[in-house]
Amino acid sequence: MNNNSALSYHSWYSEIFQAFREHAIEKLQEHDLSNVTYDDFEAHHKCFNEDYYIIYHSVAKDWLEKYHLDVLDAINYIMEVEKDYLGENQAYMENLNYERVVNLFMYYFAWEHEYELESLFAQVKHGLIKE
Repeated sequence: MNNNSALSYHSWYSEIFQAFREHAIEKLQEHDLSNVTYDDFEAHHKCFNEDYYIIYHSVAKDWLEKYHLDVLDAINYIMEVEKDYLGENQAYMENLNYERVVNLFMYYFAWEHEYELESLFAQVKHGLIKE
């Protein structure tokens, strides 16, 4: 899957892309990037894996509603990305809940938009994005 995939045609795509950017910028600004390269920093890990994107089931459910994203569409997206990139599905269905679905969704969404994350890293590092 890539930016030209069917995902980019969904009505919620641009709003979620903006939420991804805002979260990434906020997380990047928490770190001193002056003496580190993008590859050494592991931006995806630090922005979308060290901490949860969303906490609490009710907040995650509200997030899905805010972006008009059906939970089944989010699960299908997760499964599609895992199949495309990992060759198999690793999101175990018996453990899914709203919170886990949103966190996995944003983890993979960010993974698919690594080029944007790298661009944001450079912009924050060089002071082109202010708090």
